[in-house]
Amino acid sequence: MSRVKVKALVRAYALLVIAVLLIVAATANLIFGQIGKIVTSAPAWIAHNWPAVTLAAGILLLAAFLIRRLSLGRDPKSQPVSAAHVQPISMKSVVFVALLAISVSLVALALLMGLANQAIPASRPQAQIDAVKTGLSVAAGIAAAGALMLAVRRQRLAEIAHLSQDHDAAEKRKNEMYVKAVEQIASERPQVRMAGFYALEQLGQNNPEVRQMVVDVICAYLRMPFVPPPEAYRIPYWARDAANDLALMSLEGRLDEAHQARFEEWQVRMLAQEILDHKTLKYGDPVPDSYWPGLSLNLTDAVLVNWHFGGGHIEHGNFSGATFIGRCFLDNTTFTGQAWFRGAVFVGPTSFFRSVFEFTADFHDAEFKQDAHFVEAEFARKPDFKGTIFAKTPVALRAKLADVVVEDGIFEKNAADARHMISNDSKRPGD
Repeated sequence: MSRVKVKALVRAYALLVIAVLLIVAATANLIFGQIGKIVTSAPAWIAHNWPAVTLAAGILLLAAFLIRRLSLGRDPKSQPVSAAHVQPISMKSVVFVALLAISVSLVALALLMGLANQAIPASRPQAQIDAVKTGLSVAAGIAAAGALMLAVRRQRLAEIAHLSQDHDAAEKRKNEMYVKAVEQIASERPQVRMAGFYALEQLGQNNPEVRQMVVDVICAYLRMPFVPPPEAYRIPYWARDAANDLALMSLEGRLDEAHQARFEEWQVRMLAQEILDHKTLKYGDPVPDSYWPGLSLNLTDAVLVNWHFGGGHIEHGNFSGATFIGRCFLDNTTFTGQAWFRGAVFVGPTSFFRSVFEFTADFHDAEFKQDAHFVEAEFARKPDFKGTIFAKTPVALRAKLADVVVEDGIFEKNAADARHMISNDSKRPGD
């Protein structure tokens, strides 16, 4: 038993001793009327009513002891409580409580017999008999309190067992749903893979504690090697009709078996990207229910097609070595933690319009093959653009660096000579 629990146990039984002594004193006064003489100098209300007040205080302390004793062994951070968090009653505790009850009873009997011996000789025998009865009543009361405590504990254990069974059943269903969804994602059929992603999304929506795990699975899927079909370079995912596109190209005879597999995998990956987009989207008042706060994305070396993440709110984002094919929109996106784009390749136009980087922004050795817009972006710290390659002059009008707004653009016209946010090592192809 830990030192903290020992101290708590001592405090609990101290409450029991004080409660029993108060109850004994109040009971003796009510029966013999002797102890009241000690407080004759006190105010009249206290002198006449203190036994009842003392009795009530003793009962309250006894109730406090029961509550405190029953709470020992419970881990307040565990939800729900399980039977494993309830300490079993040891033989030492039983012996200690029994000896304590006997001791308190003997002390009460001795006090009552002392009061009885002070009575007049004519009433002394009857007073002694009453003292013995009262002492036995105190012992019976202590035994009844112990029995009550055991009954309450037994009822609590029964309720905990019931809650534990429900919790275990819910956890089992949750694990089964997760395993089944992951198995579906590993299927060779694209329709089954899509169903697996929908199942994962629903699992995370109903169980906030597994949301990061769901996102980690989706990110792991997107990190798998992938060669996009030619259509991925020309069809924005928000304007496509996958079924019609597939039917049209089939009619044109453009889809051989390998091409069709790549096209279908593209559709699956677009669904995975859309789920990440929806779950990090915090834009709107009120915030949409689909938003999952506190998410981190690990998309190292991933191939992302038409990445549209406007209004996203991400804790940490690792896009190091990722390849962004097509348009990449990260407008109004907030990174509350690390934002890594080290070595990333942006094939199409890229926009970080009004994006907020509350911590580190690392674009070391990244490459922007087309337009790169950082208009009105906010950087809490100086970003790292060392070795970054810009095919075109980057635009960063009214961008903010550590609360300093630069109206004419933090980037100068020539990226090779850029100052402030871009280091002197940044360069354009051919430099």
